[in-house]
This record gives sequence, structure tokens and C-alpha cells, in this order.
Amino acid sequence: MEMEMELRDFFDFFERSMKKRRAVLYICDLCSTSLSIYANDGIDAERCSSFLTHSLIHHPSSLFCYYVFVSTLRDVNKSIARLFRWAHRTSLVISSVRSPHSFSINAPKPLPLTLTSLPPPSPCPTLSIRSIDRRMALQVEKTSTGREYKVKDLSQADFGRLEIELAEVEMPGLMACRVEFGPAKPFAGARISGSLHMTIQTAVLIETLTALGAEVRWCSCNIFSTQDHAAAAIARDSAAVFAWKGETLAEYWWCTERCLEWGPAGGPDLIVDDGGDATLLIHEGVKAEEEYEKTGKLPDPASTDNAEFQIVLGIIRDGLKVDPKKYHKMKERLVGVSEETTTGVKRLYQMQASGALLFSAINVNDSVTKSKVYLILDLEVRASILFWKFSDP
Repeated sequence: MEMEMELRDFFDFFERSMKKRRAVLYICDLCSTSLSIYANDGIDAERCSSFLTHSLIHHPSSLFCYYVFVSTLRDVNKSIARLFRWAHRTSLVISSVRSPHSFSINAPKPLPLTLTSLPPPSPCPTLSIRSIDRRMALQVEKTSTGREYKVKDLSQADFGRLEIELAEVEMPGLMACRVEFGPAKPFAGARISGSLHMTIQTAVLIETLTALGAEVRWCSCNIFSTQDHAAAAIARDSAAVFAWKGETLAEYWWCTERCLEWGPAGGPDLIVDDGGDATLLIHEGVKAEEEYEKTGKLPDPASTDNAEFQIVLGIIRDGLKVDPKKYHKMKERLVGVSEETTTGVKRLYQMQASGALLFSAINVNDSVTKSKVYLILDLEVRASILFWKFSDP
């Protein structure tokens, strides 16, 4: 039978549980539309890792961000205080309890919250995570001018345009490029695919590329980093965009494939990559096509335990059925890639060392303009302060 239960009663239960058991694992699954807490009693580090790994593999759509802590008898008061502060910030109120191990907690909409006591995670395949199905239908849409896109909400474009105009004032280098090189259109006819955080600042870069004559297709390099209003503005006004905040892994790799897809003529001339995922997809695609040509064998997602790589192999397999030379066409047209981050650069060096790198690459990550600019600015400011101080009569 349900009964009313106040927040302090929940923490009383939590404290009693802590005194009876050596540890309680609390995992808070933070989502844009839902929030769940999962508790597990007496769980060690190995089983904790097993639970998290299973969750990431089998339920990627529900895992936006994890807030995890393991409470022990030594830090029970500290943990309770942390949980209380967190609950207070989100205005949570416990409304009912069915049993000592199953709570229903309600928060102001649109942030419903449930607290579920899970069984021990030793039989990992039996675990389940309940969450709102947030997957978007993976179908390419088109603007009134025929430009392809897939974003969360195109109606946010006006808001995105306002922020882009503000950002242009703070990015004089790119704006100067438009003024100096815009009339000559040095990128005329060039196809540029970008896998880089789809933010307002990236929008200024995209529109600089289009102002210099390029055709652009874009996706984000991170499932969380897209600013939906920025994506909407670019999709409506400037370039093909396939990105939204909170993508699943399957959606993320679908967007990456669409970013590289330029039709029967092949892929992009240039890639702006961050993390190396666009580069990875082409290399794995070429490898799979060569294997298919020799043996007639399609990539098998079941051949790997890595959940994300299973998705990659599935995308490549589906592409092979349509065009068995799709990624070879991309490789042959591609001039090169610029790589912005340490992870991607490391991959490139590994491929270069093994002789597997298929095209030229520029290491932007280690460039002076990225790694030294803040130090230079700091030294200039300090020098100015010292000069002013000692020149003061």
C-alpha cells in the first residue's frame, strides 16, 4: 500500500541501509527528459564496473550523463549530505513508497524521477534500465531549397542566427578571411565535411567556408555538444547539418555517415575532424570493401564485443549492399583531413606507422595557434602590467 513519505524519511532509510551493509552504489542517470537513480547494496568495484559496462553496451540511449558515488560506513554522512544538496537543487520531493526497496520520486515537470532498487548485477544480461525512448526517426529531411538536414528543431533557427551574429563580432579572424578572400572564392567547387562540435562558434566557421565558395556537410563529434539552435540556423541558411544534442551512439554514427555522403560521385575533398571518427569510418569502410571483394563476406557486427564498433560495422555492412565501392570512392576523391584533438592525432600516427593511413593529414592539435595562444596572451598581459607599474612616476 502506498503512503506519503517526506524527503528526510528517504535519507533515514538510506542511513539505515548504510549501517546494515558495507556499501551502497547510487547511479544517477541525468537526462534532458528524465532522471533515474539506481541503488545496489554491498557491491564491490568489479561488480560496479560490470554493471556500468553492461548499461553502456545495452542501453546507450538512456545514458546521457552518470553521477556515480559509492557510499561506505566511513563517509555515510558526507554522502547523505551530497545527495541531499543535489536533491535540494533539483527540487525533488519523495511522494510515495511501495516497499523498502522501491521508491517513486516526483520532480517538477518535465523532469520526472524514479528510484529503483536493482538486483545484484552478477547476471548482467538480465539487467534493464527504464527510460523514455528519445530516439529520433533517422530520416533525412530537406529545406524548401532542397538542402538535406536532420536537426532537433528547425524553428530554433532565428534564435541561432542572433547568437551567430553576436559570435561573429568575437571572431575577427574568420570575418577578415571573408572580407579578404570572399570575392575570389578559393574554395569554389570544394566539398568539405566536418565532424566537429556543432556550436555557435562552429557555425561561424561553417559560414566562412561557404562564403569562400565551399559546399559543406556537417555533424558533431560528440553526442552531447550540439547547440540545437546553432544547428537549426545553419541547416536553414547555409549547409547540410546532421546533429542534435543527446544523440544515441547509433544516431551519432548515422549522422557521421550522412556527413560523408555526397552521392554517387564520391565523398568530400576535405574533412575537418575532431576525434578521428570520420577518418575511422572511411578507413574501416575501405578495409571492409576490400575483404568483401576478395571473399564476398560482409562485416559482422557480432564479431566484436565493442558496442560502438558493432554500430560502425552495421553501417558499413548496409552501405556495401547498396554500393560495394562507396568508401573507395571517398578515399580516391579525398585530398586530406585536419585533426583537432589528441585522440584523433594519436590514431593518425598509429595508422601512419603501420602503413594504413590512406590520405594526407594535418595535425592541428599541436599547432602553435592552439597550444600557445593562451600563454602568449598571458605573457603579453603580464608584460603590460609590469611596464605600466615601473613606468608610473
